[in-house]
Amino acid sequence: MTFVIELLLILLMLNIILLIINIYKLIKANEQISKRAYTMWTVLTIVFISIIVIILYNFIFL
Repeated sequence: MTFVIELLLILLMLNIILLIINIYKLIKANEQISKRAYTMWTVLTIVFISIIVIILYNFIFL
């Protein structure tokens, strides 16, 4: 079970990196925000939140 938590933490770190990259891209795009970048950002945010929820769930119920 600890392996699962470690795997989730690695995924969480990857998601943080991807979110930072996407936010940077959105800032770089500035006025002309492409729909694709925005949808990618929202999807990543949803994934990020779900991973946090999973980690919290694991810490509470283990």
